[in-house]
Amino acid sequence: MSKWISWASQKPTTMQVVLTHHDGYVGTDWVDNEMLRDAQSGVKPVTDWMPMPPPPVMVQLELGFGE
Repeated sequence: MSKWISWASQKPTTMQVVLTHHDGYVGTDWVDNEMLRDAQSGVKPVTDWMPMPPPPVMVQLELGFGE
């Protein structure tokens, strides 16, 4: 499991979706130059972020009903 990373200590790389924390809310953000600028200027005061976890693995079950 990833841990929250302080925005002040490290910025995420661009062109990715990350989880962000700001004003008591957790959300997802697409990191581009505009998002980084808004976070830095206080328009969107991000305090912490973390990489998105990997998606769940889908497993197809074969139940064998009706055989």
